[in-house]
Amino acid sequence: MRASMVAFNTHGYGETTSASIAKAVRMSKKTLYQIFPSKEALLVAGLEAIIEQAEAIMATSQPDKRAYAVLLLDAYRYVGHNVSAGLRQEISDDLPEVYTYLHRFEQRLLERLVAHFESRKVDKQFPGTTKEAAAALFALLPTLAILPLEQARFVVNSYVRGLKRKKKD
Repeated sequence: MRASMVAFNTHGYGETTSASIAKAVRMSKKTLYQIFPSKEALLVAGLEAIIEQAEAIMATSQPDKRAYAVLLLDAYRYVGHNVSAGLRQEISDDLPEVYTYLHRFEQRLLERLVAHFESRKVDKQFPGTTKEAAAALFALLPTLAILPLEQARFVVNSYVRGLKRKKKD
């Protein structure tokens, strides 16, 4: 699956052929089709593997841990580094049923951010609801995904610390 995701990310879904993937993994096209009945099935399996790994990253800490928001960032970055922006757009435009895998992952990530913020009761300091605080951080994730890791983690930690500060009147 790794070779297929590299090919999809490099050449796009439409330009990647099953023959080129079979050649990259040193098997016949017939054997590849016995394992994956279509190119779309291969893409779905690759996305599922990436999302499964991202879910494992999110599961490495309990929601009440201080660095949980950073783990969510790491999970988002993992998906971002394994599914290029071009491939993501192509999936969104041409394969909406496949895009649901990515969308569901992002929804779970947002739900975990909301739960994390609710468990820390940050809504008392944020001028809005807990969901708005989580959504604001979630909206930053695409930008944070392209920053160097330490800078992105610093931004997330600063954001979360800022939410915990008491307002001065």
